Amino acid sequence: MSRLSKQKTNSNYQFYWDLTIGVGLWIAFCYIPFHIAFSSSGPEIPIAMDLALFSLYCIEAFLYRKNLSPNNLKRFFFNALPLYSLIHLGFGNWNWAVILLAIRSGDFFYRWKNISSKINHLFLPKHLNALFFFTLILSVVHILACGWLMVEPFDAKDLITAYNKAFYWAITTLTTIGYGDITPSSNISRVYTMLIELIGVGAYGLVIAQASSMIISQDARKTSQKEKRERLNSFLKYYEIPNQVQREIVDFYDHLLNQEVNSTEKEILKELPPGLQKQLITYMNIRPLSKVRLFEDCSFQCMKEVSESLEQKFYEPDETIIKAGDHGDCMYILGHGQVDVSVEDQLITNLYEGSCFGEMALLNSPMRTADVKASSYCDVFVLRKEKFDEIMKNIAIYVKT
Repeated sequence: MSRLSKQKTNSNYQFYWDLTIGVGLWIAFCYIPFHIAFSSSGPEIPIAMDLALFSLYCIEAFLYRKNLSPNNLKRFFFNALPLYSLIHLGFGNWNWAVILLAIRSGDFFYRWKNISSKINHLFLPKHLNALFFFTLILSVVHILACGWLMVEPFDAKDLITAYNKAFYWAITTLTTIGYGDITPSSNISRVYTMLIELIGVGAYGLVIAQASSMIISQDARKTSQKEKRERLNSFLKYYEIPNQVQREIVDFYDHLLNQEVNSTEKEILKELPPGLQKQLITYMNIRPLSKVRLFEDCSFQCMKEVSESLEQKFYEPDETIIKAGDHGDCMYILGHGQVDVSVEDQLITNLYEGSCFGEMALLNSPMRTADVKASSYCDVFVLRKEKFDEIMKNIAIYVKT
């Protein structure tokens, strides 16, 4: 195994290990405030969590013993010791033993930084990212609600209603709505309320700042494109270019402006070594493939192989892509632009970005039955039949094995 492969494998192991301990700490942080607020049971569960985390830290120290720097050793010492269980056994005050688990919050944020860095490089579906973010918000609201129950008296006979009201209070206070139907009655609860309000204002300010930054960056791009179009129009008028030529130049220039992202991608690709360039192009091509019905139910391995086999072509307006009656040996995926599909000079439909055509040539109909002509400047991905057949054979081998 190459040195690079070993580093990648170790990085993956470290990610899963950080994820395991991070989830364990997250469960502890969610349960412990609830346990303190309601005092519903003895110290058995918090101590079990403490000892389980202690075991994980010991296993980690053994696995990574060769890489333990002084800083890591110090972090391990403070987080691994079952100090909370020892305090309970020595003093019998399990509340303090549970509260001291907050010391491990520093390690949680340390691992959370590593996990976030790794997740940012993964191709995760948007709904998973949304679910993850929503779970994080609910966890924060839950901890704040339990904190309210610790500082504000509640009816111990109806714990469900008490928690429901606390959760409601946490959301309205954190979002700075504050209806005023639930108010603090002691000095410590007032201080706690003010602290949560400040946190809510800070969070809102951060969200608004990020949203404003995104809007400004989008406006800057639109302004830049508008200025380029105005300079082009001035140039064409100055030299009295004929209207027909002007329209062709403007259409092509609009195509270039819409493809500005691609120019940025090409600059990034140039800075990468050939091996990484090939991998990145493969994953970039998966995006248009995911919009094609023919590949809706394909596995990731299948999509990857198809992506590696794609060829990119460029067509100008009125240029014929497919002619009826010709022998078909490939399918096309429209990456950008618009094409017209017609039969015997009769327009049937228009196809746009993400559409595919000519796919029957890959299955059982080699003869083209319609004309396809570019109605604008088009970027098209081509999949040859021989490549498609080879991929199908490989998939059949995967299924058998």
